[in-house]
Amino acid sequence: MNRGIRCALLVGLVGWSGCGSNGLPTVFVSGTLKIDGRAVEGVEVQFVSANFAAVGKTDAEGKFQLNPGAMPGPNKVCFRKFDVGQFKDDPDAGMDAGQFAAMQQAQGSRSLVKQLIPREYTDSATTKIEFIVPLEGTSAADFDLQSGL
Repeated sequence: MNRGIRCALLVGLVGWSGCGSNGLPTVFVSGTLKIDGRAVEGVEVQFVSANFAAVGKTDAEGKFQLNPGAMPGPNKVCFRKFDVGQFKDDPDAGMDAGQFAAMQQAQGSRSLVKQLIPREYTDSATTKIEFIVPLEGTSAADFDLQSGL
């Protein structure tokens, strides 16, 4: 394929895909999360590439869609869900998974907020889960985590 055609295809692909808040091209990603074979509602699913992070949340069937999409290529994947006790999960008020994680880290075992996902899946820096997002996006980013219980 000659260089001109390749450039035209690349420009077309970038134009077709979305853009993240930092202007990088993103593609549609959705899938399903199960833990020990069962769907879990309200889990934050995060795809983290070298330059971008995208987040979605599972519904009652374990289905999620990343907003605004993910960067094509390798992405580390992590999952978070908290038992927030007396607190209300309200991202508009600044109380979201990130805030709950910070509270748990600061308070340790005394924390009123408890992580419900096994630790090895919760941090993008240490997770062993990687998903290669195809250039055309995907609706098959499916995961079945094992709780170890």
